[in-house]
Parts: sequence; C-alpha cells; structure tokens
Amino acid sequence: MVEPERQPGRAATIEALAVAALVAFAYLLLRTAPALAAGAFMDDGAYLSLGKALADGDGYRSVYAVGAPVHLKYPPALPLVHSLLWRVRDDLAFVHAAALLLSLVATACAAGILWWVARYRLRLPALLAAALIVGPFLLEGSVQYFNLAISEPWFMLGWASCLLLTPGASTRLGWAVAVGALAGTTALFRAQAIVLLPALGAAVWLQGRDWRKAGALVVTGLAPIAAWTLLHRSLVAAGPVSTQPDEGAYASWAPESLVDAVVDAGSVSWSNATGYWDVLPANLASWTWLGALLWMVMLAGFLLGVVRHGRDHPAIVLSVAAVGAAVLVWPFTQDRFVLAILPFAGLVIALGYRSLASSPRPLLATALAVMVGVVAIRQIEIRGLAEAAEPTDTAVRFHPAQLLPANTEFVIAASRWVGSSARPDDRLLTPLPSALWLYTGRRGVNSIPALPNVGSSVFDEPGRFLASRVLEDDVTLILLWNPNFLITRDAATVQQACPDALEFLTLTEEPARVAIFRIRRDDPCFVDRFLEPARDATS
Repeated sequence: MVEPERQPGRAATIEALAVAALVAFAYLLLRTAPALAAGAFMDDGAYLSLGKALADGDGYRSVYAVGAPVHLKYPPALPLVHSLLWRVRDDLAFVHAAALLLSLVATACAAGILWWVARYRLRLPALLAAALIVGPFLLEGSVQYFNLAISEPWFMLGWASCLLLTPGASTRLGWAVAVGALAGTTALFRAQAIVLLPALGAAVWLQGRDWRKAGALVVTGLAPIAAWTLLHRSLVAAGPVSTQPDEGAYASWAPESLVDAVVDAGSVSWSNATGYWDVLPANLASWTWLGALLWMVMLAGFLLGVVRHGRDHPAIVLSVAAVGAAVLVWPFTQDRFVLAILPFAGLVIALGYRSLASSPRPLLATALAVMVGVVAIRQIEIRGLAEAAEPTDTAVRFHPAQLLPANTEFVIAASRWVGSSARPDDRLLTPLPSALWLYTGRRGVNSIPALPNVGSSVFDEPGRFLASRVLEDDVTLILLWNPNFLITRDAATVQQACPDALEFLTLTEEPARVAIFRIRRDDPCFVDRFLEPARDATS
C-alpha cells in the first residue's frame, strides 16, 4: 500500500535550499574549474565558441574549425545560453566565469530538487537521501565535471524538474504539456535526454491509464526537437559541412540496417560495460574489489527498488532505466555519463533499501556510514594522486582532476606560442582547437577526435589521418604534445616516410612541452605515400 504523500511546507523548501547551498559551497570549495583554461575539456570550448558565433551573427557554425562549417553535433540550447553571456560582455574571461557559475547553480538546483523529491514525495529517511542522492554529487569526478561549462548540469536540472512535475501530469492535461515541453527543452541541452519523452509518457499512462495525457506529453516534447531539426537541416543544406571526424553528426556512426544496429548495439554495450567496470570501482574505493562490491550493493538496491516500487513511482524508475540504456549503447565511454545518472539512480536504490525497514536500522545505518567513509577517503586520495605530476593509479591517470589541469597547461603554452609566433592565416592541427581559437583566433582541426567504439578508426592506417587533414583542410601547423596520442604516431610515420613534409619549429618550455612543426602541404609525398595506396586498394 502506498502511503499518502506528505504535504510539503516551509520546512521542505528550507531543507531543499539548504542542500542546494551545501552542494554549491562544496563545489566552490573543491572545484579546479576557475583555474582551468576555457576549452580545457574540448566540449566546453565548443559550447562557448558556438555561443560567440550566435552572438556575433555568424550562425550556428563551428567558428573554431577550418572553414567555419555548420555545426552538426551539439544541440543548441546551451550555446544559446552562452550567446546571451557574450552579448552582455564580449570578453572571454567574463563569459567563461559566468558560464561556470551557471553550471554550478544548475547542479546545486538539481541536487535541491532531488532532495525535495526524496524527502517529501518518496518519504525517504534523511540518512538514505544524504548518502545515495546527495553523495553522488560530491564525488571527485562529479565536482570537476559538473562545474564545467558543459551540458550535464543543465541535463540534470531538466531531468530533476521533470520528476518533480510528472506526478501532476497523470491528473491534469496542462501538467502533462508542461512536463513534455520541459523534457523536450532538456533534449535541446543534451541529445540523450530525448529518451525521457517515452519514459515519462509511459509513466503518465501507467499512473492514470490516460492516452490523451501521455500523448500530449510526448507530442509537446517532440515539438521543439522537430522545430530545431527542420531548422538545422536547412542550415546544413546551405553548408558548408566539414569532413573533420570531430565535426560529424552523432548519426554519422549509426548503422544503415536494423541487423547491423542490433549487432553494433550489442558490441557497444559489452564494450561500454567492460570499460566502465575497469574504471568505476576504483572511483569508490582504494581496493578495486571493494569498489566493485559497493557497485554490486548499489545494483542490488536498484533492482530491489524496481521490483518493490516500480509501479508506485514509474517516472523515476523508467527514466533512470531509459537514460541508463542510452548510456550503455552510446558508442562513447565516458565516466561523466554514469556520474550524471547516479543521483537519480540513488532515488531508486534508496527506495529499495527503505523497503527493508521503515527507517534505517542500526545495521543499515552502520553499513551506510562505512560506505560513505570508504568513498570519502577515496575521493581525498584521488585528489592527492591527481595533483601528482605522474600519477601511477590507472583510474586517476585520466581523471578530470588530473586531465583538466594538464590540458590547461597545454592550452596556455600553445596559445602563447601561436599568439606570438604563428602567422595570421595559419591553420592548426592540434588538440583542443576550440580552446586555441578562443585565445588566439586561429582555426584548426582536432587531432584527437572523439571516436565511437564501433567501426573503423581514422587512425587505423598510420599517417593517413594527418595526410588527409593536410589536403582537405590545408592545415599549416601541427602541435604535438602527448606521446600517447595517436596523432604523434601519425606524425612520426609521415616524418619517416616524407622527411621534407614537416619542418620542426620549436619545443615550448615546461610545464607543457609542445612540439610545433610547419607542414609543407605541397610535398607530393602526402598523396603518394598515404592517400594513393588507399585509393588503389579500393579501385
């Protein structure tokens, strides 16, 4: 039997605001974002650059990329927000700081809303809510990612707001329309949020068996997405469109047939599951086995919550399942995708363990305290390891607290050299091209493109990617930084085969040692050694 919902009052609002303030204060205290360069994560640089393009009247274009092509990947809502900041003040430092502040506010508001839902809709004990809903916001990875000028904070805020309003959608048509509009808008911040529409529509139908309200939610949500799709297609038709791997649309990797789609979904899901399993346990505990055990405990709680409360709270359960499935089949493995789901999954996990007792018993309370202590100690350890010059922990090596400061050092070193020594018309083949455009105005090509976990890679044939970018985008400078990047192997292959194709210019000083080469595009070796053989093989 479902207990009647507690009527929230002033105390509920104060609690939610206190949680939001706590999360905001923790983020201000723990984040490295203010010391990071704009664009140190690549996505944030793209969003900021798109916002500037809109503010300057250039349209929805990747102004940081060679040719300033129509942007194909990210949806428009966050660039629109950033365009407003650029209109207020055309200054990168101001816009970056303001965008970081908005991300922090969005994350804090999401935490406050989820606390309100947990305490006054689900009637969860404060101990469970604090550990399983607020706790995920305070993981070291969450603090670093959700402080950036990227879409996750806005996605989480939109999702949490939908869960707040969905119960009213089963009884009132106006509420269903409002939830649909909110979910559709959230999908314009983050494309994966489109799965919220069928999930929430199904939840509304399950609660009221009313096709009209469920249909109104889905149709209303699809309206802004359809409008943007039509507008975007007209922009793409007018062109230009880039052939750069990192500028392709998300649908560019989609298989052509249903059979291929099923096969790819299976292989990607397995790849993602194993990839996340290799990394995520070490984010919770110093010992991998203990971290894996904690994840299994959370999975068991989630399944228990689904079985016992799936019918009572379908919006929460179905939306978490839908977003989780989308992340599992999304052919890009990134821990931030999972971190964004954890507070929402925490609602279901808390419901599962709450069903074992109306209030936390000593054993459950002790287990929660131990879990929180183990995880908290690991977060402190991760920060210390990440700040080391050469972290040996593989789970930390690509952690945002390590990766983002290192990227900032590269952006600073590269921007200084490009700003003082590059030619005005130079085009860069470089990591983080959106960041370098923000600081120097030079357009470029991303030399470390984000590639899907399915199909062939642009780096399968050493040297071919570099040669194709030279001929298609007329890049004139290549910036090499990390020896582990595949572009470094490409450059070494080209240099060995074509000794006159790359002219060494300089190696920047510490802390970021960036090797810079001028590219001699007219060297016929690019075509003869790296492009013609591939053409002969396909003819």
